[in-house]
Amino acid sequence: MTEHLGLTPKPSETQIPLPDKNLLEKLESALRNNDIEEISQITANNPREIFCWAAMAIATINSSELSSISDKITAYSFARIGYHRGLDTLRASGWRGSGYVKSSHRGNRGFLTCLALLAYLAGQINENDEESRCSEFLTMLDPSTNFDINNSINTLDMLFDKDKQ
Repeated sequence: MTEHLGLTPKPSETQIPLPDKNLLEKLESALRNNDIEEISQITANNPREIFCWAAMAIATINSSELSSISDKITAYSFARIGYHRGLDTLRASGWRGSGYVKSSHRGNRGFLTCLALLAYLAGQINENDEESRCSEFLTMLDPSTNFDINNSINTLDMLFDKDKQ
């Protein structure tokens, strides 16, 4: 007989594999220099890499400051592609629709950044219900991290900071 102690099991945690170190270094360098052409080339060579799509969205935000609706839609589209690529990668990594995806594991940061960017950019194009859903989903996946998308330095550090392993 199994004794029930009133404890609920800890939710599972999924970890996305970390991309190739050289790819991340090239992407980080290009993003810190806001070299959107280099980021585009890296993304074209690695279209399944979530970090690339996050970088494309961030570079679009940084280069345009979202001054036009076209810039907003472009950045939103990049974040949405990264989000969907991330869901595919999460499922391939064993995620079954619930459980944590924490930023303490560096491989998860590309997906979490895309999700945070998607929430922010949905708000920029007045898709308020999606903004709320994405924000809530982000909190469910990693309740311990505050994603400050309004601060581009924070976003870059979230994506690449080696000290947050």
